[in-house]
Amino acid sequence: MSLDSFGEEQIYNLERIGSFGRFYSGESFPIEYIMTAFSSAELSELTFARDIRPDQIDFELLMQRDIDEERVRIEMEPYLNPSPKNFTAAEIRARAVFFPPLLAAIVPTKGKAMEAYYTDEKGDIAFNNNKEHIIREWPGLFKLTYFSSTSPHAYRFKLNTGEEEQTTEVRVQREPVKLEIRIAKGNQYGARLVIIDGQHRLFTLKQVYEKHSELLEHLGVPFKSSHSTGSFPPSLCRCQQYRQTSGWALQHPSFR
Repeated sequence: MSLDSFGEEQIYNLERIGSFGRFYSGESFPIEYIMTAFSSAELSELTFARDIRPDQIDFELLMQRDIDEERVRIEMEPYLNPSPKNFTAAEIRARAVFFPPLLAAIVPTKGKAMEAYYTDEKGDIAFNNNKEHIIREWPGLFKLTYFSSTSPHAYRFKLNTGEEEQTTEVRVQREPVKLEIRIAKGNQYGARLVIIDGQHRLFTLKQVYEKHSELLEHLGVPFKSSHSTGSFPPSLCRCQQYRQTSGWALQHPSFR
């Protein structure tokens, strides 16, 4: 058996191909995201907010972290798995069901405890099959790989390319973009995809898949991962508008 196929240790254990975007208004703090999909079997890679420990907490955040399991059982599971007692076979086949995308924040963690900051972003320009790729990496957490673009309408950003904060302006395609994440296992340092919008939908999907996996065997769950760049203070309670619209976890990974 040849060992030629063995390479360097694979740091990142979850990979997705998706579309890249950036959400902001004027001078507001920007949030970047990747739109992609998960299969039902892969939903185990996603983390509920209640399963990690933030650096500080208050009663309001506890309420946001709670999941109403009774509501899931009575209202949401029957939506995906209607009872034959209430619907005919023809009515079940005629139903259209859909869940909006799950929204997650990429959160640095060690074990179940949140870390205060992302690692420092590093950039690189690489070539593969005569194609130029732009790489942004937060070592040990996650990495983004883009195709470069010459279009005047391409997305532009400053790439950190040196030890002395050297930057180069690059232009990239918004899709396809490869996202690689080191999902923390056990007490490892790494990242977790913490659901900040759609916890009840995720819990419902997991419950139905566990009980009736055949119903969701070929399901593609729409999913959006979000992260931030630049400097942002590590407070879960900062910015009431963010907490009301996007959930507490967007504030936390303070991303220096």
